[in-house]
This record gives sequence, C-alpha cells and structure tokens, in this order.
Amino acid sequence: MAQVQGDNTPEKKRISAEVKRGVELFLTLDIRRVQDACNARRDDLLRLLASYREDDLLPFLPGLANTTAKRARQELARPFALFDPPQPIIIDLYYDDCVQAPNAPAAVVLGDPRYAGTIFVFAINIDPVGLCSRDNRGPLVDAAFHEMLHLSGDAIKDEDGIARRQLAGTEVIRKMLGMPPLFP
Repeated sequence: MAQVQGDNTPEKKRISAEVKRGVELFLTLDIRRVQDACNARRDDLLRLLASYREDDLLPFLPGLANTTAKRARQELARPFALFDPPQPIIIDLYYDDCVQAPNAPAAVVLGDPRYAGTIFVFAINIDPVGLCSRDNRGPLVDAAFHEMLHLSGDAIKDEDGIARRQLAGTEVIRKMLGMPPLFP
C-alpha cells in the first residue's frame, strides 16, 4: 500500500495519483517473477550488445543517442537480485526539486533508515498534464517502476541508466502488466 504526503495542489494531486498507480501496479507483481524476467531480458540485451564495439552508440535507443555499448554493458554486468520493497511506500511531494538530481522526476534515498520506502517526487520536473518527465525520460508511471526497482534492491549508482533500468527493468515490468512497450 502506498501513502501520499505533500500533495497540496491540484497538479501535485494529479502527479501523486499517477505515481501511486505505478507503485501499486508494481506491488501486484511477484518480486521473484520480476527478477527472473529482468534477468532474462538482461541476458537478451547482453547477447545483442556483443555485436557492438565499445564506443558504438545504440541505434535501438531512439532519442537516447548518447548511450554507448560500453555503458550499456557496464549497467547490465550484474544480474538483478531483488527483494520485497519496504512497507509502507511513502510518496513524498514536499520537495519540488533535488540539487543532486536536477532533472529527475523522482528519487529514493538508499541506506538511510529514516527514508526506507520513501519515493521523493519532484513536481518541477514533471508535466502535470501529460504525466511525464519534462526532459523526455518517459511516463511518470515508468519513473515509479524505476524507483520501486531501487527500493527492491537494484540500487548500485554506477549501474543506474537507460539499459538497466529502462530496457531490462521498467520495460519488463510494463510487459508483465500488459502495458505497451516504449522501446523495441
């Protein structure tokens, strides 16, 4: 179950409802099935990446042209090892932005028990009408899936990127939930 705090404007209420929807959809899935599906996709992506040189930009990531094969391999090096996220999940909209992640629509603080299970949502980086990030990172529901993967144990900073979190993470979750893919 997700709890919301700080949604004190109509825009933030709309944003929080979409993040809450993503969190609650994620929580309907069996975490072991998510882990297995993410690892199967990870294996497929590593096989695909074998045909690319380190500095090759990945043509199957339209709009994200600065992701190289080397970077994608680094992100995918370690298998997913997920566990059930802490409960309750708190969606916190008190902060409008974050200096450490200036364009991020959302973030979690790992390793600090005061913030276990908290997803900080930064309204300034979200289009409240389209319910997507302002910098074209994708739908807000995907940001919720992304942060839930972090809260479920997939949280190594150097691996946080498009190949791991989007292609092998949120895209897999979208498929498990019967949602259309954003990437091929």
